[in-house]
Formats: sequence, C-alpha cells, structure tokens
Amino acid sequence: MPSRRKDNSRHRTLIPRPSALWSFSHFVASFFFRHVLGLRIQGSENLPLDRAFILAPNHQNNFDPPVAAFSIYPRMCYFLAKKELFLVHPLYSAVLTLYNSIKIDRTGKDLSAIKKALSVLNKGYVLMVFPEGTRKIDNQLEEIKSGAAFLSIKTKVPLVPCFIKYKNPLKEDLLKGKMRVDVKFGKPIHPFSGTMPASRTADTMAAIWKKQMKELCR
Repeated sequence: MPSRRKDNSRHRTLIPRPSALWSFSHFVASFFFRHVLGLRIQGSENLPLDRAFILAPNHQNNFDPPVAAFSIYPRMCYFLAKKELFLVHPLYSAVLTLYNSIKIDRTGKDLSAIKKALSVLNKGYVLMVFPEGTRKIDNQLEEIKSGAAFLSIKTKVPLVPCFIKYKNPLKEDLLKGKMRVDVKFGKPIHPFSGTMPASRTADTMAAIWKKQMKELCR
C-alpha cells in the first residue's frame, strides 16, 4: 500500500503565490459560488499547504473544474483538458489557455502535455486531473484511469481525492437559488517509495482513490 510517510522533498518550499488574475477571479466568483451555487467545502485540512499536489476530483458537470479550483484557493492550479475543448470556439479556447489549461490528446501518449504537467508540479503548483477521464453521470467511479497516479509517482507529490456533489443541478433550481454544491477533500495519497513496479503502484493508488471517493460521497 502506498506510504503516507512525509518527506523533505523540494516541493515543500516551492509554493507560488496566486497570480493577480487568479485572485481577482476568485474575488469576483465568490458571490456566485457561495450564494448562488451554495458551495460548502469540507476537509480543507487535508490539502497540503507546503508542497505541490495533484487534485483528483470526480467529473459529472462542466462546473467541476472551476468549483474545485475555487475550493483550494489561495493555491493556484493547472488543468489537464482534452484537446476537443479547444476546438469548441476560439474565445473558449482563449479562456481555457488564460486559466492554465493544458491541452492533452487522450487518443495516444501526449508527451508534450505530460512534460508540461510534470513542469507545473515541479514548480510547486497544483495540477487538477480527473481520474475518470471524462464526465460521467452514471456508474461514477466504476472505470478510472491511473494517469494521475503515474504523475504522482513521477514527481513524488501526493494525490488528493476530491468529491463534488450537486443537489438540484437543474436550471430552474439554479435560478431559484435552490442549488447546493458540496466539495469534500480526502486524505493525501502518497506514492510508495519502495521497489514495487510503477504500474502496480499506480493501480494501488487508483484503488485507494476510488475507496476514499466512495467514503466521501456518503
């Protein structure tokens, strides 16, 4: 089982401050997230304060990335986003780029995206990765990928489970102010530092993530 042992890695001291854009966006979005979406955050004490980490939420709604990013402020994060999103509209593509999205081709091994992701973590930022790979409304947590765990192993940063739950996620409920969004953070999952093969370690970490997520959704 991956160890939860703390280490003295360089990630403890490389914590960048949020940019002016990030802080301004958080300030502007505060009213919407807290009073319109009814955002409630639990488990913030599980977020590493002194090192980079990979934030691994479930994915069922287009609001997931901004909701999760808002919930970890003042930490600034980057996102792995499928390349198809950058083809929706030039303006949307510009917004994705402005807010730290890393374009990734999910059809193959995108070395460019992987290198950017590793660089982000090595610089002390948070990287948001959805282990489910894409949005899932049904059968959530049944099929998950181990890519986030591999990045964790490569950079020796922890993986933090994040469960997002929407209550009354309909447009009419949003307009009536009846929505509620709960964000729960699980305990950091640290990569194992022994002799276990990386593929087995990644699978084990993914299994722990899945177990924690099922506990968080209760």
